[in-house]
Amino acid sequence: MDTVVIRIGTGTSEEVTWAESFPDGSWKTQSGPLRAAVSKSGRQRLVALVPGQEVFLADVTLPVRGRKYMLQAIPFALEDRLAEDVEELHFAHGRKRSDGSMAVAVVSAQRMAEWRRIFAEGGIEPDVLLPESLALPYDDGIITVCVDLDIVHVRTGIDKGFAVDRENLEALLLSEFEKSGERRIFLYGMAVEEFKDDSLRKNAEDRQGGVQSVMEVFIKDIHSYGELNLLQGIFARHAEWKKIIKLWWVPAVVLGVVVALHGTIRIQEYMSLSAEKEKIGSQIEALYRKTFPDAKKIVNPRAQMESRLNKLKGADAGESNLLYLLDAVGPLFLEAPGYELQNLRYKDLQLDLDMQVKDLKALDRLKTGLTNEAGLDVEIRTASAKGDHVATRLQVRAR
Repeated sequence: MDTVVIRIGTGTSEEVTWAESFPDGSWKTQSGPLRAAVSKSGRQRLVALVPGQEVFLADVTLPVRGRKYMLQAIPFALEDRLAEDVEELHFAHGRKRSDGSMAVAVVSAQRMAEWRRIFAEGGIEPDVLLPESLALPYDDGIITVCVDLDIVHVRTGIDKGFAVDRENLEALLLSEFEKSGERRIFLYGMAVEEFKDDSLRKNAEDRQGGVQSVMEVFIKDIHSYGELNLLQGIFARHAEWKKIIKLWWVPAVVLGVVVALHGTIRIQEYMSLSAEKEKIGSQIEALYRKTFPDAKKIVNPRAQMESRLNKLKGADAGESNLLYLLDAVGPLFLEAPGYELQNLRYKDLQLDLDMQVKDLKALDRLKTGLTNEAGLDVEIRTASAKGDHVATRLQVRAR
């Protein structure tokens, strides 16, 4: 697929430099407004290069497993090496290597938002957003150095590199030698003789050749571009959803089959339980007819049987309750004179007593005795003076 590489500057201007590839392998480099680059891009793969000095590249080794926990751990693994608050930064990561380490790119979240705004206003959506240092040509055992005015872009690995000012370049290259051993250095935009250190001069090689610009260096070998795409997380392309759907397609189908099988099993269980319920219903009806041979219309044998049993229990309970109330009330009438019982009625598990007492004090003593000594609930329904006595009605019920 043909590619368009767009290089944006350090500011917020829409003036960019871009290079367009052609099927014969040739490139055409131009500069101008972003919309002009868009009109050239068509359906080609679009790679946007952002200033390398604004992206910090590092390696981390995390003990945690699982993508979710790994993404949460990355910011805190680098926190001591960052000047800004991790909440204000955007983190992108590469693939986990065989030794457990992975490359991480760190950039200001605000800067990412500005770049996205510039591209959106220009009507463009890059496929890849890459720091410039990872667009330099690369091969195993090689360090690539490209001077761009006061900034030097350096690539030391597939997803490793940095941008530095010219004054500090030599010190960082020597530090790289100490960590990884001496390696060949390919130079673009500077001479070997500019190095003061003998080991750097010994390993350095001028590769400028016919390269006329920094942009030409960036497009020299696009197949060696780093895999550390900054378009991740909240800044990921919408097209990433297609990859996710493709990744989860098979598990989703398997889940659908499992759900369908589960539903089939539940239907079979329901049919089995329905048959069992019908069988039990027939048995209950047969038992009801045997228990109550006088029954004629049977609609719900279980409910009808429960109703008739409750009536039988209620009758027994009513008879037992009446005897209990009479047994509790009787001794008080016998032991305390001055009470004349006029009438007695029993209904709904309570006893109504129509009677005459000497006075209201005697009525109060009777109520207290029935409540405290007999343990009954007593309610004075009526009480009225008639001559030298009080006519009253008490309602008594068991507690």
